[in-house]
Amino acid sequence: MSPITPPPQTSPITRPSSVTYHIPTAPSSNVLKTTIHLPTHSTWTSGVHWHNNSTEYLRLVRGTIFVTLGTKTSIYTSTPGQEVVLKVDPGVRHNWGRAEEHLKTHPDMRAQYKDLDEEVVVEEWTDPSGIAKPLFFWNLNGAIMRPSSPLDPFAKTLLEWVLGRYWVPFQLFVIFYALDNYPVFVSLEDQLGGFSYGAGVLRKVERGIEYCITFSVLFWASVVGSLVGIEAVSEDRTPGALWAMWKGDTEMEKKVE
Repeated sequence: MSPITPPPQTSPITRPSSVTYHIPTAPSSNVLKTTIHLPTHSTWTSGVHWHNNSTEYLRLVRGTIFVTLGTKTSIYTSTPGQEVVLKVDPGVRHNWGRAEEHLKTHPDMRAQYKDLDEEVVVEEWTDPSGIAKPLFFWNLNGAIMRPSSPLDPFAKTLLEWVLGRYWVPFQLFVIFYALDNYPVFVSLEDQLGGFSYGAGVLRKVERGIEYCITFSVLFWASVVGSLVGIEAVSEDRTPGALWAMWKGDTEMEKKVE
């Protein structure tokens, strides 16, 4: 098997035995793609979430993955000469990871697939393209791997002490809200839609409740975070070129307002 070559103008962040992200380090006129590498037996998944403001694309480079779009889960295997690119429209709940994670609960399907132990490599990008997705990955991983700083102000340090083990999730909620990533905290799939009559309407009600729960949690986390100085995009977690563009865009928005 050929080694994984890091894409140009990217830098890696690795969570040991879980996942490596090769994330763009600077703005570009080209589409900014993040390459995600899942080693053998990694249990990482993206988690069920949706985006409001962008279309997401997943390109399978190597290995076998499961992808859930809405209520449908499919398994895809990379095959020489056959490109697998999946489109995720705005508002569509989705999740993906190594196929093994899905097959753990569907062992009867396992015999259909070979080379499940192969490493997985997937490219991810958005349309419209921009720095939001790289910023998301840099700051998400920074909050997970470097959750606090000795230079943090007192209010922030106090909140960290109060939240305890919920400190990292709280920071992630602030990042999610600012960078268009909405996790499904409470799944109501088919909890109301068990009847054929009116099932479509009931599923819309389910989605509406899920949305309200997610939006409420992220909104109030963002409000509290802003009061104690928690930033979704932090300079110490962001490459210099991306940080400069982010600050420039932010200042421009303020002038327009």
